[in-house]
Amino acid sequence: MQGNPANVEVGAAQLGTIKYETAAVTGTKILPGWDSKDQTVTITATKGQSTFNYVCNLEVTSNTASADSGVDGKTAFTDLYVTATAGTGAKLDEAFTGDGDGVKITGGSQTIPLATGTIDASGSDLVHNFKYKITFKETEVPQNEQQGASIAATVSCKLSSGDTIYYNNDNPQGTEKNPFEE
Repeated sequence: MQGNPANVEVGAAQLGTIKYETAAVTGTKILPGWDSKDQTVTITATKGQSTFNYVCNLEVTSNTASADSGVDGKTAFTDLYVTATAGTGAKLDEAFTGDGDGVKITGGSQTIPLATGTIDASGSDLVHNFKYKITFKETEVPQNEQQGASIAATVSCKLSSGDTIYYNNDNPQGTEKNPFEE
């Protein structure tokens, strides 16, 4: 192989970090027609050099029937719904643009996308938020089978997969365009 040797210089870039906060939703001995209070989820970025996308989900880890409810044919919750309201910067998942009930929480474990957003960590808009709540919908038919049911879930926010930022001399602030695919 003939040619001139080249130098390689590798440096570090600050990608920024995100954190999110929300209060817990709790409800005991709830009846059909119950609504939790609206809970605000706030996503805050640390000022950095790149733009990144995030996604927030409701992660349902269990939805189970009570073994001792005393009701024949007992089931897990079948009439629970989660609704979300857009706030600053966050965009609601497409599932929330349908009817007014929100997204139905089904049995077992389930991941329900709540909101997404893009934060330009080099800019000034570093805080996004949205609200969500859980509703035990009144169906106007007996819902006795759901007596004693319980649910456990958490809200999680993370960087969207697939976000890759490339840094080089031409793009010291980062770019999503792969310089090797030109």
